[in-house]
Amino acid sequence: MVKLRGINVYPTALGAHLAHLPQSNGEYICVLRRVEGQDALLVDVEWDEAPSAEHQAHVETQLRDRIGVRVSVNLVPPGATAMQTGLQSRQKPVRLVDERK
Repeated sequence: MVKLRGINVYPTALGAHLAHLPQSNGEYICVLRRVEGQDALLVDVEWDEAPSAEHQAHVETQLRDRIGVRVSVNLVPPGATAMQTGLQSRQKPVRLVDERK
């Protein structure tokens, strides 16, 4: 769990929210960063279609409505998060990378 602007965010729970999107294959990774003195969460979501700005805005809106805090979304091709999550080598994939200093 990570506290983001006063809201408890569970990175593993985002998978359930992304499962409702037919273009998502369910793989994602969350990257927590400090931007201009404030914590920000970037979610890389594997996307089966060619991503567009409308898709990205739709996913950001869906996540904001479901978890209660705004996050940035980056739609990536299938397999792009495998290296960071350790999907091929770990029993339980990594879902959060904390890059704050």
